[in-house]
Amino acid sequence: MILPLFDTLRVFIIRMSQRKSPFQPDRNHIHHLVIDAGFSHMQATGILVLTNIVFILMVTTLDAIGSIPLILLSMGLAVILTNSLRHIVQRRRTETQVNQPDLTSQSRMEKPAEIHEYH
Repeated sequence: MILPLFDTLRVFIIRMSQRKSPFQPDRNHIHHLVIDAGFSHMQATGILVLTNIVFILMVTTLDAIGSIPLILLSMGLAVILTNSLRHIVQRRRTETQVNQPDLTSQSRMEKPAEIHEYH
């Protein structure tokens, strides 16, 4: 269960480095990043379950290298995957902002002058 432990530790560190309460809710959790990358809740759940299974298989396969190297390898891989996911989300947000029209910079048409009829 490397992902839940890693995610909890990562989010606590992010919040404390931003001088926020570690218990304050935000969208820094990995499942939010997966959803923000464009996946549905069900797809995000499947991705995280499969990722956790890959970590379990990796640890059981590489058990002979020892606990410390396995922890370092697992944490390093989790950091790389999370940073890759954050990069994807940042790029997606940037593309979304670029593709949306900027209503503040569009020239506004002036209201037509009122026409007064004199009888």
